[in-house]
Amino acid sequence: MVLLRALSPLSPGRCTSHVPRRLAAFGASQVAAAQMTQRKTRTRAPHQPAKAPVAAKTASLPFSVPQSNHYFCSYSTMSSNNDDFYALSFKTLDGKDYPFEQLRDKVVLIVNVASKCGFTPQYKGLEELHKKYADKGLVILGFPSNQFGGQEPGGAEEIQGFCQKNYGVSFQIMEKSDVNGGNENPVYKLIKAKKPGIMGFKKIKWNFEKFLVDREGTVAERWATTTSPASIDSTIKGYLTKKEEN
Repeated sequence: MVLLRALSPLSPGRCTSHVPRRLAAFGASQVAAAQMTQRKTRTRAPHQPAKAPVAAKTASLPFSVPQSNHYFCSYSTMSSNNDDFYALSFKTLDGKDYPFEQLRDKVVLIVNVASKCGFTPQYKGLEELHKKYADKGLVILGFPSNQFGGQEPGGAEEIQGFCQKNYGVSFQIMEKSDVNGGNENPVYKLIKAKKPGIMGFKKIKWNFEKFLVDREGTVAERWATTTSPASIDSTIKGYLTKKEEN
């Protein structure tokens, strides 16, 4: 009991006479540290509220990302119907009108084509798909464009002659036109809006990109240039057989 009273900080007189100076200094430093901590706590509490949660990284992107994921799927999911696709009309390579109304209940493969491209041999695969599935409801539309490396420089007769001579193309080739930019044709303007690529990128990057429109007019699939016609055979077959299953 006597020793505890001697060490008690409540007896300042005894600290100097009975407690070693180093112990007194230690006690004083501990008290000072506690007082400093209290002062910091009182000062910080009203002026330093809890940090807000870190914002999602997408907020700092140079473009806005919608909350829904419609940029990975068909834009048409936001429409009540797909009549806008069937309302389109374009000209064929020989200058005839081609109303898209005739495409109702068809599965349509749309491809931007070129005669002098490294991927031009895909004409062969496209023709094979046409012969295999035309009687089951597949329609292939080729849209010649000179926008990528100037690889479709010829006129209508030259394009037609090249396709038939080299690949025996019998599916429908449309009038030569732009698929990007201010003069893009209305077909591509619509299908790109309804089926943008990764992260909402709409522009066509190169020749032989592919879009698939199902029997209801929904732009259901989009494939890159490097995707061969043979590799999408089973997917096309699946869309064609949906009608039979229903």
